[in-house]
Amino acid sequence: MRGAPEGLRPNRSPRDLIEAFLLELHKKQQEKVENNGEDMAPTGFNHQQMLHFIADVFAAGTDTTASTLKWSLIHLMKFEDEQRKIQEELDHVIGRDRMPSLEDKPNLPYTQAFLAESLRYGCAGPLGVPHGAKEDTKLRGYDIPKGTVIVANLYAVLYDPKVFPEPDKFNPSRFIDDEGRVKTSLIERAHSQFGIGRRQCVGMDMALMERFVFITNLIHRFNARAPNGPDSVTIDARGGLAFVPMPFEMQLTER
Repeated sequence: MRGAPEGLRPNRSPRDLIEAFLLELHKKQQEKVENNGEDMAPTGFNHQQMLHFIADVFAAGTDTTASTLKWSLIHLMKFEDEQRKIQEELDHVIGRDRMPSLEDKPNLPYTQAFLAESLRYGCAGPLGVPHGAKEDTKLRGYDIPKGTVIVANLYAVLYDPKVFPEPDKFNPSRFIDDEGRVKTSLIERAHSQFGIGRRQCVGMDMALMERFVFITNLIHRFNARAPNGPDSVTIDARGGLAFVPMPFEMQLTER
């Protein structure tokens, strides 16, 4: 790439998300110069959008990830049998001589199922984030004027009994087929927590990786217990735009 800014590596794979964005931004600027200052196909690649993009990544990787991690810890304490099943799978697949990594994920179907069910059951963001109609739209007979604020009821999606029978029951096995493999399409439905389609949360993959690494490494090394037993663990939440778990205590004992 001609005249790339100092520090960028145009002939090598980007080192991170920001460098990939900067390289694409430089490419678009170069195309504009070659076309006498005319944008052949205007895009969202500009410095202002990059700042918003970075802010979105940080937002997605902090508060929401923290809430979903808390729900996972609560579910591990509340449903001790599920915790033991995860530990048995980790011991069988990984052994006791090393810690889990992302490369192990395809071989840990029940662990994936637990994390998907925890995400669905906890539903930390029941209404997602507000969006807006860019133009007058008609959807299923309803008129949606341009500029209308649209809020998606993700809770209804994650607790739809037609998709998730007995939705009020914590049941990771719903994501496992008769041959012991994960139901990929159903897990993707649980990931609706992050939104759907082109406006899906930009931090989804990062958040899912963080949860997997954190929970598997924790449970592989420790037993998580509620000081007063599993029945004392509440799944009540402070409601609002987000379902935030109530404060809780947890005991960790080395396995």
